[in-house]
Amino acid sequence: MHLLSIRTTRLIRGNVPLLLLALAASASRAAAQTVSGRLVDANGVGVANVDLDFKSVSGGGNPTVSQDFTDANGFFTTSVTPAGAYRIEFLPPAPPASTSMYLRIDNVAISTTTNLGVITLPQGVSLTGRCVTTSGVPAPGVNLDIELNGVDLDLVHDTTDALGNFAVAVPQGALTVEFDTTSVLSTLLAPRHTSTTVSGATNLGDIVHPPGFVLSAFVKRQSNNAAVVGADLDVVDALTGELLYTPSDSTDAIGFVDTLVPAGTFKVRFDAPSGSGLVSLELLAQTVAAPTFLGTQLLPNGVTLSGVVTNAQGVPQAGVDVDVELAATGADIYVGPDNTNSAGAYSLVVLPGVYNLDYSPPFSVPFAGVQLANVAVNTNKVQNVVLPACPFGPTVGVGVAGLGGVTPQISSSGGAPRLGNAAYSLRVTQGRGASVGIVIYSLNPATNPLPSPMQGQAPMQRKIVLLNGVAGVAGAGSATFAMPIPDDPFLAGHLLRAWFRVRDAAAPGGLSSTNELRATVCF
Repeated sequence: MHLLSIRTTRLIRGNVPLLLLALAASASRAAAQTVSGRLVDANGVGVANVDLDFKSVSGGGNPTVSQDFTDANGFFTTSVTPAGAYRIEFLPPAPPASTSMYLRIDNVAISTTTNLGVITLPQGVSLTGRCVTTSGVPAPGVNLDIELNGVDLDLVHDTTDALGNFAVAVPQGALTVEFDTTSVLSTLLAPRHTSTTVSGATNLGDIVHPPGFVLSAFVKRQSNNAAVVGADLDVVDALTGELLYTPSDSTDAIGFVDTLVPAGTFKVRFDAPSGSGLVSLELLAQTVAAPTFLGTQLLPNGVTLSGVVTNAQGVPQAGVDVDVELAATGADIYVGPDNTNSAGAYSLVVLPGVYNLDYSPPFSVPFAGVQLANVAVNTNKVQNVVLPACPFGPTVGVGVAGLGGVTPQISSSGGAPRLGNAAYSLRVTQGRGASVGIVIYSLNPATNPLPSPMQGQAPMQRKIVLLNGVAGVAGAGSATFAMPIPDDPFLAGHLLRAWFRVRDAAAPGGLSSTNELRATVCF
């Protein structure tokens, strides 16, 4: 055999693993794909130090990636192995370095050389603060969850650092911020939540977490003692009625649930899983001052009360609260989540019995509630409901013009004039700027109405109001007069009549006035 052939044979036989590794490395290099592009903020400025994550959506494990970050001008050229379809996540640095927000692009086909072009990251604002104990000690490891209009946001840099500080980029708007302490290792702290509206950089200051105590229980079926999986635990402050934030509050495969709560006295609710046919349960006045085990809670089988709530035109009404009470005693029955969905539908599970039902729409819609008495629910029952109209506050007649021939206008705000609407208000606009006004109103049974307040006849209530706006400017003045409606059934059907007079030297007799608002108080 030729010497060269012998040496080649020995090389192959003696170094098979080494040769295979070399071949694999060569194949890997050959299969590497290049992905490039540029990330910019809302102003078109490149965003530096953005981390790129690639996750396969076509099966297999995560890819091999190198150079997975942007340079000082937002450019990136990333090597990805192998080719395939990927989800790409862009994770900008935390404020103050950047207020750009997380972005994800799904199903990106990557092969050979792929240029994604210029990608604009969503613009946010800085939300900062610090989590501490009641002694002021920093709480590291607290995880932030944030909702915008009830939708969870995808966040980066959402865990407090060693000093308890957090800095996240969030969208502008009304936010719910939840502080999950279950991952804090140093001590047990109670979770917190807060609501805030942000329109620019916002510092929440110190979020103080009191000591936390483990609240736990088993939840099982009464019929056969089988574990109830997916039951939701809710904890309500018995004094304030506040629903506590309780992360990880669903029962597991053996029906066990535990969460962290502060010391206090609570209503503890066990909401049966949807479709289980089980009745939800509420425990009253549960005091927690140490780790508390509530034992095994048994949920009985029940019957379903369901239906659809619409207005007179057949339009489904969402967010209608359905309350259930025992007809014999008037005692409230806890039924778990009881609001209608976007299709106006509701579904509750109750024990067989006779109930009074109360359907209460949000105050923000011009509809009254409905009360049904002595409804027998002995088997599954469908109870559809039509809500009657409850106008916010129609007006009649004409007013008296003031400066510049402008007539003040009366309207209502805060929603429908319904029992219990604490936000109901009367409002005057287009009055003389910075002038003094008088709101005149009455609330009497509709069967015995007073003469129109436009006629100025007693008895009427009169209150002084101060209009805002630039002094002496025609139509620049406005004011709001709070008129909360008590939750008193005696007032249902009463007629509210109101109007405003505004001091204005240019008006006849020195007073301009609105027309008259007439509203019937509804259930």
